[in-house]
Amino acid sequence: MTALVSPSRPAIARARGIRLAVPVGVVVSFAVVAVVLAFSIAPTLFTSQNPAQGVPADKLQPPSAAHLLGTDHLGRDLFARIVFGAQSSVTSALVAVAIGVVVGGLIGLLAGFLGSWTDTVLARFVDVLLAIPAFLLAVVIVSSLGFQTINAALAHPARRAAVRPVDPRHRGTRVPRLRRSAPGIRLGSAHLGRQGLPARAVARRVAGAGHGGDRAVDQPHQPLASEDVMTITLPLREETPTTPAPLLRVHDLSVAYGRTPVVHDVSFSIAAGGSLALIGESGSGKSTIARSVLRLLPRATGRAKGRVEFGGDELLGLSEARFRPFRGRRIGFVPQDPSNALNPVRTVGSQAHEAAALAGITDADARREAILDVFARVGLPDPGRVYESYPHQLSGGMLQRVLIGLAVLPRPELLVADEPTSALDVTIQKRILDLLGDLRDELGIGLLLITHDLAIAAERTDEIVVLKDGRVQEAGRTREVFAAPTAPYTVQLQADAPALNPDRYRRPSADRGVDAWTTDTTSTRIDVREVSKSFVVDGADRPAVSAVSFRVRPGTTHALVGESGSGKTTTVRLLLGLETPDAGEILVDGEAATGRTEAELRGIRRHLQLVYQNPFTSLDPTWSVGRIVREPLDQYRVGTRSERSAKVAEALDAVGLPPQLARRRPDALSGGQRQRVAIARALVLEPDVIVLDEPTSALDVTVQAGVFEVLLRLQRERGLTYLFVSHDLALVRQIADTVSVLRNGRVVEAGRVADVLSHPREDYTRALVAAIPTPDLRSPS
Repeated sequence: MTALVSPSRPAIARARGIRLAVPVGVVVSFAVVAVVLAFSIAPTLFTSQNPAQGVPADKLQPPSAAHLLGTDHLGRDLFARIVFGAQSSVTSALVAVAIGVVVGGLIGLLAGFLGSWTDTVLARFVDVLLAIPAFLLAVVIVSSLGFQTINAALAHPARRAAVRPVDPRHRGTRVPRLRRSAPGIRLGSAHLGRQGLPARAVARRVAGAGHGGDRAVDQPHQPLASEDVMTITLPLREETPTTPAPLLRVHDLSVAYGRTPVVHDVSFSIAAGGSLALIGESGSGKSTIARSVLRLLPRATGRAKGRVEFGGDELLGLSEARFRPFRGRRIGFVPQDPSNALNPVRTVGSQAHEAAALAGITDADARREAILDVFARVGLPDPGRVYESYPHQLSGGMLQRVLIGLAVLPRPELLVADEPTSALDVTIQKRILDLLGDLRDELGIGLLLITHDLAIAAERTDEIVVLKDGRVQEAGRTREVFAAPTAPYTVQLQADAPALNPDRYRRPSADRGVDAWTTDTTSTRIDVREVSKSFVVDGADRPAVSAVSFRVRPGTTHALVGESGSGKTTTVRLLLGLETPDAGEILVDGEAATGRTEAELRGIRRHLQLVYQNPFTSLDPTWSVGRIVREPLDQYRVGTRSERSAKVAEALDAVGLPPQLARRRPDALSGGQRQRVAIARALVLEPDVIVLDEPTSALDVTVQAGVFEVLLRLQRERGLTYLFVSHDLALVRQIADTVSVLRNGRVVEAGRVADVLSHPREDYTRALVAAIPTPDLRSPS
């Protein structure tokens, strides 16, 4: 019986041939070596980038198609540096191996042929060399020969090279005034930077280069001497004047909130001490650009792309920790709404100490002195009281001045001002703008100004960027843009600005009520007679209004102008019955508005309506537009429900709003639409008098133009009488028929607008008129 035995696995392996499994690590190692060798043999096949030359605009770029591995802090391509670094590494290794073979071979030959004591001496010499650390040996060599000689000696051989001049102060490793005969030294076209020499010492290779001379390399692409007589001369060059880099450079900035883009490829720059204005209507992206520079976009929804460089640093790519030293210290910010910018439960002084800390002031007493000084510089009349006050105890204009003072206290390099003078009177506005101008001159502070006041932009800034729907419509030198605008949108803005277009709202003399200022009381809609009012402040009576008198004829517009605290608002509150005068009398259509019962005042107020200054806070955000406009009808129980709805539709149509807006809430409307809703609410009771308290100070010029066109049309059609409170004297000059100038609660001058503002008698009135921005829009020669 024959036993069948299966062959063993080794036998099968011998029969089929042995297969050896190659470890994966070996394959990967060989692949890496192959790649390195390929890089070293032909680096130009893998990249065309110069590894030694950086582009400042490309600093710290992420991986992209142009830069596969990104760029370093000097703008050099990292992939190119790896590729050419492989060539240098392999070359250095081959040179080291060759030297080792030659020197070791010679030592071995000597030891073999001579033998005896020679072999022993050479062995001991090699032992000594091996015993000395390589680092210590390098220190000895460098100390003996110097860095300059070592750097030049390590340069990679390249026979045909061109050298361009380099300021040796550009890098830490430098070759100042090195001049020595070096027949064995070569300079490569792209290797000096990797070997310690200035990165831009060599520009490129030049075919056929060579000359036999011994002179300084002081020309771009200066050919070198032939290799046997070559002399290196790299002198310290004198600095040549160059155009200074901009303080702030915004390049191709695009911003989106969620999936909604709001800014598209915006670019501009501001030099140190320079100024630039961003202008445009609401929603054009002005504030979004400013918040992108300050890194204040909402973290959840705001996304900014492009580049924002400040002093050579790219801001968008910095972490929050690295950006924090910029905000407040080097970049100051003045927000638009002062009422929301300060903590209401802390005094102004305690919050001001935070700004003083950013300025590096450590002593508490020194901080207080610096705070009081800057408060005085921005025009606050009683810095000590402001320091001790809470925000609600100060007016809007005073709060705005506080914010400006805190922004400039740390002496920033750039000040971003978002509508910094929108709540200020013309004299304070001029003082603030003069202060910003002085800081620019004294400290070289750059100014990025966001404003809807085109007159300020035209008068106070060097350059301007006009925005609409997040896109640049026009940009350039301010005088050039306003003298000869090319974009239709810029032409429209200029036409809608009263200070730039004095005839924007001008009416014929017959239509302006030239006889409005008269002593005749038989045809007077409003008659204010010697009215006074005081308030108790710190236990003492402080007069707010003292013997104020004026008359307003039907169908005309009377303006109250003056600085903050002059008594304008108190006078309006007395007229509306919201305050009771201490003395004097107020008549509306010949009937006394003072000393009446609440029911009697209610009847007077039906014909006396108010349009507040800020449409963003005067409308209930939880109500629909229709309910807001209908509320006065509901309060006075006018008509049936259907009649009230019809009156609401009529009022909305009168101010140019479509009826479908009645279902929306205020947050779904623009600023101009909200103010029109406020006007419609005032009109719905068909009043005789409307008090306009700064009705367009928070609106852009194009929206302001639309609102005043509505008001003037309604005045012509319905014979309305307006009491207009404003600090915009350029607008008052065109809108009002008569004017009263108030100062410290007293009327210092009154009369026809043309007489008072064109030929003022009082110094105070002359100061107000002189503070009106009057830009020179003539084209520069």
